[in-house]
Amino acid sequence: MLRGRAPQLTVSLLGLFPKGDLVLSGCSTLTLLTTTLQQLNHVFELHLGPWGPGQAGFVALPSHPADSPTILQLQFLFDILQKTLSLKLVHIPGPGPQGPIKIFPFKSLKQLELRAVPLHCLCGLRGVYSQLETLICSKSLRALEELLSACGGDLCSALPWLALVCADFSYNSLTALDRSLHLLSALQILNLSHNQVRDCEDFLTALSELRHLDVSYNHLQSVPVMGPSGAVLRTLVLRGNELRSLCGLDQLRGLRHLDVAYNLLEQHRELMSLRMLPELHRLHLEGNPLSFHPNHRAATVQYLSPQIKEASPLGFFLDGEPLSRADLQPPTSSGLCSLALPLPPVGGSASETSYGPDLSDSPSSGAVLVRPLPRKSRSRVRVRQASISEPSDTDPEPRTPEPSPAGWFVQQQRELELMNSFRERFGCDWLQYRSHLETPGTPSLGTPKVSDFGELPLDPPNAQSLSSSLQLGEGASSVEESLLIGPEEGPSEEGVAVGMEAAVEEAKEEGPEEDGEVELCRPVLVRLLEGTGGACSPERFLRVTSGHLLEVELQAARVLERLDLRSLQAAELESEAEPQAQSGEVSADCDHAAKAPILVLRFSYICSDRQLRRYLVLEPDALAAVEELLAILAPTAAASRLQAGAAGGPLGGRLRCLRCHQLSTVMISKEELDSQGGWIPKTSTASDRRGLRSVDHRIRLFLDVEVFEDVQEEFQCYLKVPVVFRGQSMEVPSLVVVSDLRLYVLEVTGEMRGQPSSWLQLCLAISLQDLSRLELGLAGQSLRLEWAGGGGGCILLPRESRCCRAFLEELGAILQSLPPGRRSQVSATKEEMIPQHRLWPLLGTDSGPEDPQFFYLRVFLIEGSSVCPMSLLITPSTLYLLNEDPVWSQAGPSPPEAGEEFLGASPSSLHPSVRIHEQQPLSSLNSIQVYRTALTDLRLALYDEVLRLESFWSLRVACPEQLTALLDWIRGPWEDLFSIELRVLTQEALDIEP
Repeated sequence: MLRGRAPQLTVSLLGLFPKGDLVLSGCSTLTLLTTTLQQLNHVFELHLGPWGPGQAGFVALPSHPADSPTILQLQFLFDILQKTLSLKLVHIPGPGPQGPIKIFPFKSLKQLELRAVPLHCLCGLRGVYSQLETLICSKSLRALEELLSACGGDLCSALPWLALVCADFSYNSLTALDRSLHLLSALQILNLSHNQVRDCEDFLTALSELRHLDVSYNHLQSVPVMGPSGAVLRTLVLRGNELRSLCGLDQLRGLRHLDVAYNLLEQHRELMSLRMLPELHRLHLEGNPLSFHPNHRAATVQYLSPQIKEASPLGFFLDGEPLSRADLQPPTSSGLCSLALPLPPVGGSASETSYGPDLSDSPSSGAVLVRPLPRKSRSRVRVRQASISEPSDTDPEPRTPEPSPAGWFVQQQRELELMNSFRERFGCDWLQYRSHLETPGTPSLGTPKVSDFGELPLDPPNAQSLSSSLQLGEGASSVEESLLIGPEEGPSEEGVAVGMEAAVEEAKEEGPEEDGEVELCRPVLVRLLEGTGGACSPERFLRVTSGHLLEVELQAARVLERLDLRSLQAAELESEAEPQAQSGEVSADCDHAAKAPILVLRFSYICSDRQLRRYLVLEPDALAAVEELLAILAPTAAASRLQAGAAGGPLGGRLRCLRCHQLSTVMISKEELDSQGGWIPKTSTASDRRGLRSVDHRIRLFLDVEVFEDVQEEFQCYLKVPVVFRGQSMEVPSLVVVSDLRLYVLEVTGEMRGQPSSWLQLCLAISLQDLSRLELGLAGQSLRLEWAGGGGGCILLPRESRCCRAFLEELGAILQSLPPGRRSQVSATKEEMIPQHRLWPLLGTDSGPEDPQFFYLRVFLIEGSSVCPMSLLITPSTLYLLNEDPVWSQAGPSPPEAGEEFLGASPSSLHPSVRIHEQQPLSSLNSIQVYRTALTDLRLALYDEVLRLESFWSLRVACPEQLTALLDWIRGPWEDLFSIELRVLTQEALDIEP
């Protein structure tokens, strides 16, 4: 047969070379299916060969070929393949066993691309590997050594790839790297994106010429170790990983392009390694938590190398946009700086004489800056004086007499001593904790004293100014003049507080607090207990605001951790630490470990290290401090739990997108697997067309990036359903996704948690215009899809009529919306119970073609711990449990002739795809048992009066509505048979026999 096909195949391939010079020059890539290459190799060996297994090098054909035109065409085609520089092989899996895929005819290859090619079948790579300059392999690899060390199916010894400059191993199933990378000594470009690599270890250190490395969309938690080879690296793409730190980037001094977008970088201080990259001019940080900071761009600039900021900062690109001059302005200082408040000129206006507290770090400065006494004016203008200590007739309440200068002096000395001790303990940033200076009955530091009018802040003079004024002979009149400034001349309360508020704002490293947040209690001194061993961290302050819980460093007042109170789930007091210290749970390094209580806070964060916080409270009155914290945090935790429960909870299937802040329902729920690996879906009763379009953002991103083949392809709908493929009998748990161009079937390969790429694998991709058949199964519980071309098909088994019909309607609407040129002419049909149907012989004589009497349901049979898919068929006289195999044609038993009567179903009269697992007469049904806690389970109690044997069918349906329909249908014929009511017993819980 191949001899007859050889001319046709040769002519078809020769038609691909109208411009053969483009292929021979390497400007165009020759793309072949593996099946075509296999047929071509067979024709070559049949007419031009045979060649030995060790044949290598260029094959010279006879100079005077035969006169046969077929041989001439084959020789011409063989010469072209020998000189082809670039080849792409695409493999489409078939039902039969895969034969060898030989690339022997390609002697001059410089570029080879393999797409979904089974590497164990690839032969001939060892003949060209040493001359390849570009190697692309996708959807084929599970380990690099399969290709680099063993050369696929050649299974040769590992030899260096001397000419390979570019290697692309993206879109594979790599979970780790290996030593075979050391064979790529000349490699300059390496692409390992869209795999499942968690750690590169030290396998990249041998790539001394590597200039471009792409490890995006993996599961890396640290920057790859490059070693000495990192000196020449220019581009590093780490997008879409799980990086929390950039430690290790300082080894890549020559890096120019860095992409760490869509990782887990939370604080800008994690960018410290960027200071060691003087040649960096393009940086991508979008999608990280730190990119949502209001001053993100300005804060990032502060961590760039000084050479960048001094040379040409405007030519630096951050997140795809060049830096502006506004980005170069330094953000708010992370610590307190000394504020130099200008002193007013003598005789200045009242608006220029507003003073705040002294913010100098000098320990000799006072707690309150006193207005200097003005010199006595030489002007003859007399100032009318009035004693402010005397009550006024217009005052609503009597005024409190002002304290004497001596009282001011004593109060000031006390505040000085307290402030100096506080400075010695907390350093230059003592102002962050100014609330500790407040004592009952005294005004807080930095807060101006206001008179009863609420407008006149009075600054008391200190002892030095009093003595100096007395020496000048101005006496009490000068002091009195300084106190008798009218309301118009005195500094406003707002003006005095400006310096304080500005200093407080500058002291916050993480930027300003959210609007409206206030501190709910005083800071509490604690130590964080870390790890299972209870190791103590350094002392820190615990601050509680209306929105956050802050851990603040003692010395620099730096915010170490910011925890959202909306995520707080529990706040409780652990037992005292004395027994824990004896048992070794609390580290002996912790001071006061034998006495201090432990505050335990639990959060609903995804990151495990932020879910549990245990604090050792070190306050003098620790129990009172803990009670104060619990009085605030316990109601907050209760409110958070209540709100999470109303919204479905963190486990209830609702997620918030970091980009659009939209709450979306997680479409994947956990599944149950029986002991034999069968799939038991928990079908939702709220399936509708709108729900088919609602998809989680992570799944949507996975589909857009790794599944959809066209850039402009758009997601339309999905269905989570077991699928049976043509030629197979087992149900495969799958996700059926429909775009505006294709229908995809993705197999669920593992536990449905984490990144979708770790538990979803693409099995099938069909163009919508190739669909040739859409059939709704019997009773609307399945959907058959068939497509033209390869003659393939699959059956979707939702086992729920409403879900199946909703998906069919959605798919039909998508097909109708296609452009006329790509619109399929397929129309949906419905499987009917007609005399030609494969189950018709089981209906008996009670059913006619016009109105067949039966009830059909796809169920699961529970036998011990195993769950098996079955079909339940009920007729007015018999109960059937059936095993059904998929049928891809309507060929079945011939319809009954007129007047023919069915005396009973026998295996010989049934279609080969139907096997009776068990059958019982309806009269043997004794009762039906249902359960309050398992609304989809039922148990049929059967009793054979002849054999006096009792048996049970334990069944599970897809939804409670199906159970109700089953009970309603079976009551009719049973009660007609016995004239009594069918017993339906209700139990509390399902009791499955072992």
